[in-house]
Amino acid sequence: MAVDRVLIWGTGNVYYANCQLFEYLERQGRMQIVALVTKDKNAAIRDDCPVLSKNEVLSYEWDIIIIAALGEMAESIRKDICQLGIGSARITSVWEYAKKHAGMDTDYYKQTVTRQVNILRQILSASDEEVSNFEWMCARIREYGIFPFRKQGEDTIYTQYGMMQVVEEFAGLCCYISKLDVQSAIEIGVNAGKSSYIMCALLSRRNRGLKYVCVDIYDVMDSFDIYHTVLPALDKQIPTTSKDYIGKSYDFVFIDADHSYDASIMDWNNVGQFARKVTCFHDVYAHEYDDQNGGVVRTWKEVVASTKDKKHTVFSSYPDQWMGIGVVEH
Repeated sequence: MAVDRVLIWGTGNVYYANCQLFEYLERQGRMQIVALVTKDKNAAIRDDCPVLSKNEVLSYEWDIIIIAALGEMAESIRKDICQLGIGSARITSVWEYAKKHAGMDTDYYKQTVTRQVNILRQILSASDEEVSNFEWMCARIREYGIFPFRKQGEDTIYTQYGMMQVVEEFAGLCCYISKLDVQSAIEIGVNAGKSSYIMCALLSRRNRGLKYVCVDIYDVMDSFDIYHTVLPALDKQIPTTSKDYIGKSYDFVFIDADHSYDASIMDWNNVGQFARKVTCFHDVYAHEYDDQNGGVVRTWKEVVASTKDKKHTVFSSYPDQWMGIGVVEH
């Protein structure tokens, strides 16, 4: 098997969070990082890799460029690469490269699933003191795995099969819900299900008769059958939306689907407002969705304003800037 000679373009948070994957692929003999490309000439992140400027790229021998960035930064890098006359066939994103070389048929994926199932078993058998301990929960989440979109600590495992969460704010929510007596739960927008599995485990250990309904329009839940053997409370109802549950009441509701204002306020009106105990919104500070009629930020503000008689809590590491989990206690 040929070894890809790779240039990594971008040395910020996304690069850092993907270094574990890069090291795995290098150990497997699938890639060789020949240089890093950045505007910061002092970014000597790897002693064994030269750090290049844009103008030095064409003087090196390489097979493919991996863009290690997100959003506008990624687009800016792609534009710079194209200006050098490099064709799109030799450019890829870190996500595309990972999907190709660390897919579900690899040991990397199998080891990830095994590790995560073990973490779920630890949660299910944990004591009340453990699951309510913030540091214990942070450690479990870091080992379970975080999607590599941002640097979140030296001891965090980053993986494309991890949770799209900020460790500390999700751990805060987990400690909170670990104390809830919940017999029924519904999550609107489960995506790959990695956060769902953790929350289901926490609620299940205290409430053995739990039913945790998983709602989405596309079934991309990661290895559902494997996780379901550990979490029999999981009830996959895909494809459905909150419209299919209008007026139905659940003890626990978690809303994390379409992040536009119109969709998220609809999820609240259809299901969230009828929760018997708790409704949670993900991304209450996610201003990247502001152009979608105000996004979840607007929805959360309106929900808080319309439920002044209830207690509200926000778990956030970046107040009013990014992510954030809002909770309404009914």
